Amino acid sequence: MLSASTLKLIAILLLVLSVFIFFGAKILLYAEYYLVGLIVFIVASILLVFGKLIFNESRKLRLREEYKPVSRNEVPDVLYLRAFSDDKKTAEFGVGYFDMSTSEEALVTVLKKIGHVFTIGNPNDVLPEIGAKRVYVSDKQWKHRVTRYMKEAKLVVMRLGVSNGIRWEIEQAFKTVKPTHLVFLVPTSESYDEFCKNYSSFISSPLEEVNIEHHIEGGRFGALIYFKPEWIHQIVLIKGSSEFNMYKYAFRSVFKQLDKD
Repeated sequence: MLSASTLKLIAILLLVLSVFIFFGAKILLYAEYYLVGLIVFIVASILLVFGKLIFNESRKLRLREEYKPVSRNEVPDVLYLRAFSDDKKTAEFGVGYFDMSTSEEALVTVLKKIGHVFTIGNPNDVLPEIGAKRVYVSDKQWKHRVTRYMKEAKLVVMRLGVSNGIRWEIEQAFKTVKPTHLVFLVPTSESYDEFCKNYSSFISSPLEEVNIEHHIEGGRFGALIYFKPEWIHQIVLIKGSSEFNMYKYAFRSVFKQLDKD
């Protein structure tokens, strides 16, 4: 296997080449060589995609090389929980043409304002995803570890999902975490509808109908749910020019509330 440094160099060369070819395509299109320009543009796009993918793999390989297991005494400032099956989705690049950050990485960049961000790692990981620090535990230990992290973290952020594991974690969060320290990220209307159906009994305020897909602007989440004291919920519809800006906008009220605690 190639080293992380070699993969990074290959990726940079592909990305630089794609930029030059892209500008060549623009010149051809401007000169009304439409068919040739289109073909050149497609080649530039393919090189860009491969460059971004290889660059991402080099970063993941570097993470594996530098990975240090989390000690039992370490606790996260922010606990991020999601279904393992959603890792592929949140490992996609941002909406920008040259955006090199994954969706999870953009989220974690915003959450690092609070401190270190941990998540439970998928035991089937070959390479860790970029974003939250992965904590690998056995099937027998994960519930105990998650519960302990929930009690000690300053903020718990959960991506709504449909796995049995995330459902248990959501119910456990309502029982364990203070209302003002819990946030749910809502990716689809279906996940929101299931949330309303299964967990409305934990929330003191009535959950309104929201068309989540209508508000998604290219990001991986359509809305954020956070809570005032006494489990009074607030919904923030996510918007922004990039995924980082979307999360930064969505978490403003959450951070202000934490500062007051």
